[in-house]
Amino acid sequence: MQKNTVKSAASALAAIFALSGCSGSGDSRGSDTELPELEAHGKTLQFYDSSDNSQYAYVVEDGTILNLQDPDLEYDEDLSAMIMEDGEVGKFYTWIDDKGDDNASNDVEKIMMMDAGYSYATDGNATWNDFYYLQHLNSEAHMHPHSNDEFNVTEGGKFIMMQRFNKNLAEHYAKTQEIETKLAEKGAELCGWHKLEADFGTFYFVAGIDGKMYVYGENLDFKDEYTMDGVTSCEADRHGFTSSADGVLFFSAESQKIHLVDSHDNGAVWHEHTTFDLSEILGAGKTATTMTGIGEIEEHDHDEE
Repeated sequence: MQKNTVKSAASALAAIFALSGCSGSGDSRGSDTELPELEAHGKTLQFYDSSDNSQYAYVVEDGTILNLQDPDLEYDEDLSAMIMEDGEVGKFYTWIDDKGDDNASNDVEKIMMMDAGYSYATDGNATWNDFYYLQHLNSEAHMHPHSNDEFNVTEGGKFIMMQRFNKNLAEHYAKTQEIETKLAEKGAELCGWHKLEADFGTFYFVAGIDGKMYVYGENLDFKDEYTMDGVTSCEADRHGFTSSADGVLFFSAESQKIHLVDSHDNGAVWHEHTTFDLSEILGAGKTATTMTGIGEIEEHDHDEE
């Protein structure tokens, strides 16, 4: 790959690299290399390997790759809060912070790097000690992390945000229990799930430990199920989801692939559109145990298949 030379002006995330200069850990594939069609333009994907704490961000728009564990990484924001230390093991939790109001335009998508040992089911409300950092995009669409100790407070905006976060955890746990009950009707056990808000409806993508994907509607009415290439099982914290233009991206630690799932029938039928080896995204020699994504998805047209 070439050093960080950004050609595209279409993405605010991409533009910052032209301003901040080159970095040995911030690479772009260049204008002559065809980028994977992930159907998630406007998003940044984040990958984490719990075996060695390696972390990478991938800007879908232009293919820029950032090594988030590099203390010398050049970026318009200070990303040092995201560096995981020896002995720390994390897992992603991505949520929508509604800011406590009904105005959807105020909503902010946030990534929490939780302590791998934390569980709402057994530990209850999370505290600042239960996560390592919070990451979101600022008004210029730059990654903007906060260290956990910023939330070691008993009043003010960050204290109130932690209350909203715990409300989200409680709602997520309640929905998880509902999904487990529905999935049991299929004789399957839950690995993980993701809620998709599409133009043609709300859907829940549910990964079973059997490696199959089950799709439910807004009221958890069963829609479809399918198998994924190279996926025979699924483990908690060894997979990841994020929304795409017409479906979801699912990452499997088993297959080391991103599986693009979409529908051409307004949600009546779903299928695995295509897959991407992780090496196509991050380059050779990189592995991950989980993935998430953040950012507003731009509309993307693709041919029916």
